[in-house]
Amino acid sequence: MMENVIKDSLEFHNFNDMFELLTKEEMRSVGWRLNYSPRDDYEFPEYAKDKTNDEEKLIFNKEFSESDFEVKGLVDTLLNRESTLLNELKGSWNLEDLEKLLVLSAGRRWKDRDYPRADKNVKVYLRTYPSGGSLYPIKIYFYANKIEGLEAGFYYFDPVDNSIRRLKSAISLSELEQLFPMTSLKLDVRSETMEKSAAVVFMVADFKYSFRKYGQLSYRLALLEAGHIGQNMQLVVTALGKDSLPICGLFHERIEQALGIRKNKFQHCVYGVVLG
Repeated sequence: MMENVIKDSLEFHNFNDMFELLTKEEMRSVGWRLNYSPRDDYEFPEYAKDKTNDEEKLIFNKEFSESDFEVKGLVDTLLNRESTLLNELKGSWNLEDLEKLLVLSAGRRWKDRDYPRADKNVKVYLRTYPSGGSLYPIKIYFYANKIEGLEAGFYYFDPVDNSIRRLKSAISLSELEQLFPMTSLKLDVRSETMEKSAAVVFMVADFKYSFRKYGQLSYRLALLEAGHIGQNMQLVVTALGKDSLPICGLFHERIEQALGIRKNKFQHCVYGVVLG
């Protein structure tokens, strides 16, 4: 029986194709300088010009302490981290919970670093996660579904000043579920609806600056960065005593259309986290 399952699976997933892709992307000594060697003629994002079409802006400026969290200590937080199926999400979220999540998992650390570039130093605002060359290509968008104190709709999180900006108004539950194969195609009876979700975070890779320095390597670095942020988010969610589900099954074109970035060739949605 198991052999038949494996055989059926391989009819759709051919590892030879995967092996060919992995081999093609290997960092070999011969082609490394051509395809992966960091360039020197790159630029850092100009934060002051990083503006999103926004109707509203809310700046988070609260300082947090251990007493703000339900789960105390690093060890307990790590050991209690888990992914929760969509149908089993049970947490209730308010604006303060969202503030803790965004600021601590993907926000600015208020510790800067100067990088010498040409005839001047560029000040880079460091964040709570690692990023290749401190270029931070991952942008954080989210859909607020049931956040107490925040109107439903699409938002952008700006880590430069730890603020959120409203982008678009709310959509229906059906429209939200059409953004994901899991819920639109009902692939798993345990995760078939977004009804219990408080919010959905979308991580969008912007290659405008990172590709100039890293070339093809910028894609891999963006995925790693999204993973770092996703882990941060799950740990903060755990500390808050709430639920989350990382999700890579995405209809990219629908999400990018909903976020208003579909026509930007540099920006691509790569990862998501459902909050509940």
